[in-house]
Amino acid sequence: MAKPNIDFSKLTTTLTQTPKELLDQSELKFGKYFTDHMLCIKYTEDNGWEAPEIMPYGPLAIDPAAFVL
Repeated sequence: MAKPNIDFSKLTTTLTQTPKELLDQSELKFGKYFTDHMLCIKYTEDNGWEAPEIMPYGPLAIDPAAFVL
């Protein structure tokens, strides 16, 4: 059975309370500087994609039994 696509009309945003100083674009280097925020969208086999959320940059929670690392 097909799962629903991501519904961006349900997007929520939580801004960081400690934004970083903006760098000049000429100073940016891939993999060295990171954004203040990240997009997270949970997925379950039963329900498919849940509501997307932009949240402050932080650690990712991964199930220890995950086959992704």
